[in-house]
Amino acid sequence: MGWQEINEHRYYYRSTNTDGIITTEYFGRGAEAALASHVDAFKTGKKLQQDHDDQIYITQLSNDLEQYINLQWWINRLARADGLLAGFIRHNRGSEWRQTNAE
Repeated sequence: MGWQEINEHRYYYRSTNTDGIITTEYFGRGAEAALASHVDAFKTGKKLQQDHDDQIYITQLSNDLEQYINLQWWINRLARADGLLAGFIRHNRGSEWRQTNAE
């Protein structure tokens, strides 16, 4: 909830959701309220920073995985070409290699 203005006075409330039950804590308008407000702002900033760092990590991991998959595709194609040039064929719908009868 945060700061609420009631009768021209500001009061600080904190709402939390635990297992679908919302509870509200009242901190008043003094030093305790200001401290709770700063703590909540700090926690929110840390969570946003962590979410941002996680997103950067996921993006980098996705890029690395994409490069790996692309490299794997090329290695597979090169292995197939090498096998064909060495005189092998793919038999049984491509599940096994067999050497051709070179005469």
